[in-house]
Amino acid sequence: MSQSTQLSTTISQYIASPDEEDGRPFSRSLASILSSRSSTLLQFIQGLGPILTSESELARSKALECLATTLEEVDPAVISKQDVSVLIDFLIAKLDDTTCVQYVLRALITIIKLSSFKPGVNGNLEKVVTALSTKYDPRKYLAKVRYHSFNLIHTALETHNAFILSHQAEIAQKIVEAFIHIASGEKDPRNLLISFAINTKVNTMFEFNPTTHKQLINDLFDVCFCYFPITFTPPPNDPYKIKAEDLKSSLESTIASQSLFASDAFSGLLEKLTSTNPVVRNDVLRTLHLCVANYQSDVVLAHWLSIWSALKFEILHNDVSIFPSTATAIIPEGYELIDDTDDNKVLIQTLAVIRELQKQIIKQDVYQHKHLENGDHDFDYTNKFLESVTADLKESVATVSKSFRQAVIILALLGAESPESFSFIVGFLFSPKILGKYIGGDELQSDMEMDINESAILNVAKQRELIDCLGFVFISFRLLTAAGVSEEFMKSNSLLVYKEHLLLFLGQLLQTTSNIEKTLKCKIVQQLTALVQLPGLLTVQEVTLIFGYFKDIMSQLERENPDSWDEDIVVKEIIKGSVSVVEDTTPINGPKKTVVTETLLPFLMDLIVPEASSNAIGKALGVIKCLSMNHQFLEVVSIRLSNKITHFLQSNISTEEKADAFKEICSTLSDSILNTQANFQFSTNSWYKNFVPRFLRSFFELWSQNRQPDVAAVEAAGTLVGIIVRFLDKPKHQTSLNELTSLFLLPQNNFQLPAVQISVSSSPLVGLFNQIIANIDKTVSFEEAISPLVVSELISDITSRCQDSEKDNGYTRLCYLQMLAILSNKLVKDATLFDPFLQPTFDEISIETGKLPLSKVERFEVLVWITKGLVMKLDQRGMGFTQKLVSLLSNTNNEVQQLASKCLGILVCDLPIFTISSTSKKQVKLGSGVTPTNVRLLYKQRLFDTLLPLLIAGYQDTKDEVYLVSLSILVENVSSSLLKGHLNELSSMVISSLPIDNSVIVGSALKTLKILIDEAPELVKPHLNNIIERLIALVVERIVVGKKLVNAENVRCEALVCLSKIFQNIELEYTVPYQKGTIKKLEPALDDKKRSVRKHCCDLRQVLYELGR
Repeated sequence: MSQSTQLSTTISQYIASPDEEDGRPFSRSLASILSSRSSTLLQFIQGLGPILTSESELARSKALECLATTLEEVDPAVISKQDVSVLIDFLIAKLDDTTCVQYVLRALITIIKLSSFKPGVNGNLEKVVTALSTKYDPRKYLAKVRYHSFNLIHTALETHNAFILSHQAEIAQKIVEAFIHIASGEKDPRNLLISFAINTKVNTMFEFNPTTHKQLINDLFDVCFCYFPITFTPPPNDPYKIKAEDLKSSLESTIASQSLFASDAFSGLLEKLTSTNPVVRNDVLRTLHLCVANYQSDVVLAHWLSIWSALKFEILHNDVSIFPSTATAIIPEGYELIDDTDDNKVLIQTLAVIRELQKQIIKQDVYQHKHLENGDHDFDYTNKFLESVTADLKESVATVSKSFRQAVIILALLGAESPESFSFIVGFLFSPKILGKYIGGDELQSDMEMDINESAILNVAKQRELIDCLGFVFISFRLLTAAGVSEEFMKSNSLLVYKEHLLLFLGQLLQTTSNIEKTLKCKIVQQLTALVQLPGLLTVQEVTLIFGYFKDIMSQLERENPDSWDEDIVVKEIIKGSVSVVEDTTPINGPKKTVVTETLLPFLMDLIVPEASSNAIGKALGVIKCLSMNHQFLEVVSIRLSNKITHFLQSNISTEEKADAFKEICSTLSDSILNTQANFQFSTNSWYKNFVPRFLRSFFELWSQNRQPDVAAVEAAGTLVGIIVRFLDKPKHQTSLNELTSLFLLPQNNFQLPAVQISVSSSPLVGLFNQIIANIDKTVSFEEAISPLVVSELISDITSRCQDSEKDNGYTRLCYLQMLAILSNKLVKDATLFDPFLQPTFDEISIETGKLPLSKVERFEVLVWITKGLVMKLDQRGMGFTQKLVSLLSNTNNEVQQLASKCLGILVCDLPIFTISSTSKKQVKLGSGVTPTNVRLLYKQRLFDTLLPLLIAGYQDTKDEVYLVSLSILVENVSSSLLKGHLNELSSMVISSLPIDNSVIVGSALKTLKILIDEAPELVKPHLNNIIERLIALVVERIVVGKKLVNAENVRCEALVCLSKIFQNIELEYTVPYQKGTIKKLEPALDDKKRSVRKHCCDLRQVLYELGR
């Protein structure tokens, strides 16, 4: 087939296609023919010629569609400059043909993008733009077609930006006129988005003359501002995914893009600010903020008075309690995320506009300064602005009245923008007729002196207001200095002039205020703390004075109410303020932390004496723990508390009282270290070197004084030493293990303490050693630490200690078992060392036919604990013995079955010693690459996936309840997320477990049932009748087996929760038949002895009454 024939055929195929999508393959073929230069563009148009001139509108439209789609696919290199000119003339001529316009516009967009399109050649760009203005009427076309006209201008501006800028005089006005022509009256959201984008682009590209282009500027403003404020609700399944926020932000940016809009924009926006709709008001303020920020500063300067006059009333006449005087900023960070329907956002945005207004005025001042020959700068515009503002607000701040707080907030906001502004505002606020009459001042004239302190005139409510407003001034100073100020300002700022008066005023008010007025006292404490934290303002002596006030208050409250002084809100506020000082990491505030240590800590330490009650000691230690948020402070605390331990041990109080104080101090230090680590990571190397030896000596002295072993003291000491070991630098872990191991396992040690040798004879002190080795990094060498002992011999010795049931209490034996688990988990790298004990013990128990001797039970428990350590690191040997353990459930000896079932719980239970983490609310991350645990993240999932099929298969084969008990133990110790992946397998087990009168089985069945109802209700529906009946029985009946209540309070509550989920989550057609019967049958539960059961029952009955409504 010849190329001309192929061209003609392909054109015909395209024309015959039902729509553009079906015709796309043919347009690609046509583009391929043109790109290969087999046919020319002229030949292609000639081939379309008869159809382009057809009397049929459909045919002409199809021909233009073919041209447009082919041009979109063709190689741009084959279209020459001459072709471009011809095509433009041809397409412009076709703009009169309304049926073809959308394809004409598309073709023009494609041509404008071509490298061969030269906007200045033959006036190509001007022709296109002029044609849009004269030959295209947007009102005749649908939104889809109109979009292409916008896209045409947008493409021209983006693609030929450089040409347009260099020929602005000739082309700019025509582009703007064309845009205004097509944008007027537009309503489609997608078209409005691109319209606003073009408007913004035009405003940023072109320089308009406010006189000669006045009408153009007015028209550009009108085609955007007429939509303000814009509202839009996206239709369902909107293909363009346009959001209301997209339109809002685009429109607002457009209004703010042209400084010449200022007169119309500001007047229009301020008029709309009178709306009562918070959404409209927030739109106005957000746009106003953009305009003030983006318009030229001299333009803003011309309108600042009208803007200020409108905005000040928004603040002065509204409640501003949302602005706390203790915040870090006046305008909260992230306020933009507040919903526009919130009236509070209006207040915040108003302040943001006022702040931006001042920034622009300062900017204009700086600009003028740069252009002065002598470089003098007196901030004329800023001063005039501030003079006007203070004149307007003077009446509001003259007395502590209704609008006092509002006015101070505005003034404090303005003061934070520059040192000059701050000096002006502080000078005004602390002048004799404003705040000066309350706090005093050197500049007060004698004729203004009063016989009485005018602060006495203020009632308590006004005193609170006054103190709060001082807080806003402090915020202003903090914001200003944080932004960076000169050293000269720090040495001679206006707040320094009044600080002595502030200290005297606040100090006197704090001391003279009645203890009944706790809110006022709290506010004074807050602002004194704020004063302390202002950089460079107070000397160390002045900070000491303030904390002296705090100490006196705490001391007085402790004397008056020793049983609950620490719960007083004033004390809590002092602690909160002190913590903020201690936590401050800026170098300039370093000496202030020392003041806290030197004033409050001695007072608290004086309360920790042998003569004090345990309650009093606990309260003092509780406050110390709250304050311990800095490692330097904590170092001092550790030294002083270590001295306290020594003092207690040397006192004449009983051994029990000594032990109680010791445990309290250990707990305080442990929690304090964790709290401090959560805030600021620090190494405990110095603690290990200086604190641990002395602490261990004190502990062993206490231990020697005790007639009966105090295992709680062992745990407390172990926890503290373990934490200190955990946060050592990683290279120090091996050394510390060597030294501490020598204390507990070897005949001699470096601590000059009696050898413990826990492997030779049973001792509760193994609990302390366990805490140490649990916190040691898993990479250490245990062989090095215990040398010259042999690991295998040590294992044998420890297993022997585990079987000393006659000599040891339960605690000691459990600690030895846990030690074996730690050894097998991370310290003994060669797991084969446990083989001589594992298999023989298993074989021994599996062939036992009679009653199990205690010695064999104990040996089996040792096997399980060793296996636990291996399983947690997913060792294959451990996983193998876990499966062997499950196989014992089918043993003919019932005692062996029961023992194996109970021991499954050991494998899956979580113990603190294997889950090293913070006990504080903040999770503590370990530094220096230390990894104290060797627990694989997915070990429980692997264990569950392994055991579940075995337990289910075992139950299905034997129907023996021991499998259900074992499964229940397993379910109780895994997370709900693990269960969700096995709901199909578990559903049958749940149905089988619910009727069994065993609290363990029922408890796990209810836990799983809740997940089934939430995640897979279809598995519950077939058994709904039996499930509901059993759940009701668990709630209202008293089920007792062997004198033990099966359905205790927690079971009854869980059953009610399951019933509630059934009636809320499952479709009405399944649940309505049970509605009335369930209401009736649950009546006895309304009189249940337990309040929680009654509450759950009432909630469920409410759900039932509302079912189907």
